[in-house]
Amino acid sequence: MVTGASLRVLSAILTIAATVPAFALADRSGTAPRRLVGDPTAGKALFVSTCGLCHKLRDAKTAGTIGPDLDQVSLTQATIMKAITYGGSSVMTKAQVAKYPTQMVPYKNVLSKQEIHDLSAYVYKATHPSPRKTCPSGPCPVPGYVAEV
Repeated sequence: MVTGASLRVLSAILTIAATVPAFALADRSGTAPRRLVGDPTAGKALFVSTCGLCHKLRDAKTAGTIGPDLDQVSLTQATIMKAITYGGSSVMTKAQVAKYPTQMVPYKNVLSKQEIHDLSAYVYKATHPSPRKTCPSGPCPVPGYVAEV
């Protein structure tokens, strides 16, 4: 039997469900941000001048060997921002930290917030390339098909 109390509970649930933004319910697996925070183009120049001596990154044509090879990691943009802001060890395990003779310093007092956003957007974009939209011989035969690279 439907009572006034049960209708109020149902109404409250529907109100909450209607007011929760869709992004709050979205997949949070970290595979791809909906929108990058920062400008990857500005971040590339900053990466080359600030990070390239220590980090290898194919897209930037840098060959640093002091820190991790960024072509070999897959991090969320938030994790990249944290590493830049608070230092590399803030996102590494003790075993990972032990592999390197020196540690990446925090850049929170060196770079502006915008520069950190730009830099992290670039590193994310460079390490998460978009899938190919065409097949080697031209347009893909099946919509949505992604060619093996």
